[in-house]
Amino acid sequence: MEIRLDSFMSKYGVCSRRKAKVLVEAGNVFVNGQITKEIIKIDEGKDVVIVNRQRIDISSLKYRYIALNKPVNILSTTKDDRGRKSVLDLVRVPEKVYPIGRLDFNSSGLIILTNDGDFALKMTHPRYHVPKKYIVNVLENLTKHQLDTLKRGVNIYDTKTLPCEVEKLDSRTFGIILHQGIKRQIREMCRAVNLTVNALERISIGSLTLGNLKLGEYRDLTKEEVQMLKDLF
Repeated sequence: MEIRLDSFMSKYGVCSRRKAKVLVEAGNVFVNGQITKEIIKIDEGKDVVIVNRQRIDISSLKYRYIALNKPVNILSTTKDDRGRKSVLDLVRVPEKVYPIGRLDFNSSGLIILTNDGDFALKMTHPRYHVPKKYIVNVLENLTKHQLDTLKRGVNIYDTKTLPCEVEKLDSRTFGIILHQGIKRQIREMCRAVNLTVNALERISIGSLTLGNLKLGEYRDLTKEEVQMLKDLF
């Protein structure tokens, strides 16, 4: 079956589609012994693909879906050029998994890692609006006006955020459910209404919750949990 080279690399757990494009353009990908610097279509059952001198073995494909309770001061990337710890320093599995989306360095909570590129793409695609719930603690006392403004949407990065669900939990803590993923979205939304985030934790993605998972711990998702997330697409 023919498949795009970046999709092939993502499907077999090498990297994300975006990173695949970077590797191809850098000349690190060979198809049937020939270097390629373009995203071409290949026959995944016949063509031989080598990335960074390692052949992609399609017979060894095994998808992993992992839930991690990320502590603060851990990057939600595969590596860091400044030597800081990433989620892969916590999640030690033989498959080449990578995090779906981002969770700020100074935020904690639920993040999913996988080697299923199609699943990762759909989980982060704006079309599907996968809901994510956070608990936010701020330094200031909350007002009704601030919370109502957050619900309606605020202007950050020259765009207005989508309406969201907000629930006051105490004088300085609220829960918020987002249906989009903009970089540092909650922190910027809070800043727009003169609130300073003290602590930020993601407690659910779709129907998947942290449950009893302790900080720094991870576990495989059940088949039922994976299917519930796929049902959102």
